[in-house]
Amino acid sequence: MTAPDDEGEAVPLCNSRELVDGGLAVPFDVLYAGQTCRAFAIRYQGQVHAYLNRCTHVAMEMDWQPNRFFDDTGRWLLCGTHGAAYQPDTGACAGGRAAVP
Repeated sequence: MTAPDDEGEAVPLCNSRELVDGGLAVPFDVLYAGQTCRAFAIRYQGQVHAYLNRCTHVAMEMDWQPNRFFDDTGRWLLCGTHGAAYQPDTGACAGGRAAVP
């Protein structure tokens, strides 16, 4: 699995085997809006997805333990601070404080 560096070149993040369905995320940094931000990659239903490590309710990191985003069922990504639930395949908020306008 790779991600682009500052020049747009691919940089290896991890061995694909490290991403287990519903398991630990692999963290990495990205440049977003001129700032270095934490991001993470997960595997859900056999597909790899990557997101900013940022709750949509308040711009703070979501993992409830280091690199842990999935709930106990492996079905939802959870914000450890607000309890918001996100769909792992789209990143859309499915409930919790982040869903409130």
